[in-house]
Amino acid sequence: MDDTYKYDRLAIQWSKEMETGVEKIDKQHQTLVAMINRLQSAIDSKLELTGISLIFGQLASYTKYHFKAEELILEKMHDPHIVAHRQIHMKFVNILREYEKSFRSGDATVVPKLLSYLEVWLVDHIVKEDKVSLGGKTIAKDITEHVIDDRKVDDWEWIYSQAKKNKRI
Repeated sequence: MDDTYKYDRLAIQWSKEMETGVEKIDKQHQTLVAMINRLQSAIDSKLELTGISLIFGQLASYTKYHFKAEELILEKMHDPHIVAHRQIHMKFVNILREYEKSFRSGDATVVPKLLSYLEVWLVDHIVKEDKVSLGGKTIAKDITEHVIDDRKVDDWEWIYSQAKKNKRI
């Protein structure tokens, strides 16, 4: 898949503050940031709704993949806050589903609203939740080596195939 988007402005700028210290999780977070920036670029360039729908589907599929990986790591770490963390993820997925449902029913005005929500939510979640739970802990790094499939971290073709498989495009 072609990843040549014109970025007039970024919705989210990756920063050191967002690093958890767990390289594979940080790469996944960077992929989510890139997808959100693609959505911003699509809006800025007035991309056709089918293109926005594709990005929407990719974002939804990859988010679920990332949450599953993150939750598995926290579970294997015996993180005492796993239930709360999982609930935060579930709430986010439900909100994303509602935006997607509105968009698919023809309401294109939800896309900028979703983008605004994502800009705040992702950075806030990484800094306040993920960094606290994973925060460079050696055990998180060790577990991550066995949990995350590197091919899926920034493989746009895989992300596209998952979105298509899940009927999101």
